[in-house]
Amino acid sequence: MKIFIATLLTAILAFTSCEIESDVHGYSYKYPGDKLALIGYISPQNGVEASVTRSTSPADGYGDPVLADVTLFLCEDGEEVAECHTIDDIHYTLDAKDYHIDTNRKYSLKAVSKSLGTAYSKPSSFPSPLQLDSVVYEKNDDWYHILTFYFFNESPQDYCRFHMTKYGHGLAYDNNVIGGFSELPKAYSHYEINTHDDIHHRDSAFVEMRKYADEMYIYEKSLRDNFKSETDPYFDNVFPVYDNITGGYGFVCTYISQSVMIMINEEKTYIPK
Repeated sequence: MKIFIATLLTAILAFTSCEIESDVHGYSYKYPGDKLALIGYISPQNGVEASVTRSTSPADGYGDPVLADVTLFLCEDGEEVAECHTIDDIHYTLDAKDYHIDTNRKYSLKAVSKSLGTAYSKPSSFPSPLQLDSVVYEKNDDWYHILTFYFFNESPQDYCRFHMTKYGHGLAYDNNVIGGFSELPKAYSHYEINTHDDIHHRDSAFVEMRKYADEMYIYEKSLRDNFKSETDPYFDNVFPVYDNITGGYGFVCTYISQSVMIMINEEKTYIPK
């Protein structure tokens, strides 16, 4: 959850967009006023993970993004089907057990605010089924551990992330993205990750492979291009971050996942259920 929240906050900042002419550090910009900023992910395995904030003017570096009047809905083929639960005034969730998400339908999120109106994402389809064959866990030494994911991929442009949540005595200690955001080859193949962690006080780990809809690649690429253009002193126009939200800013995407629970220090092959 910590890495999820951090990722969301980073993404939210990217959508602080540039009616009023102003000047900040020598640059002119137009700010259309505060709008809803919605970031979220939808999967049949994990349900909904999302955040909703208000955008703030680039001139106001200390603007408060928190909104306390938002209701967030999961929509199926354009119709509201379930209300998400609030974790705090920013983060929202809907457990997969609370609503059955059908991979043959399109899903989106709709945020309703009394002060800022309504914002909703473009309906998103799910990627083709994930075919994770096995996960091999090996120990190099006390600090380095190797996870090798074996899978069959049908499409040449599928993009995945790998997650790991470590446990000790039944308690979850951290949730980290391991490896990069990866384009998978089309074929039976494998992806190897070296983890460098102090896991002496951990006894097990929940390892997950997430496969995202195609829009995720467009979004991730735009984030990289945005960062490069912001740090380039000779680039006058900052590259825009891709969004798929009407009535606000942000990005919502679907994904599917497969996972296994591994026992740390037990070198073996794990088969996903």
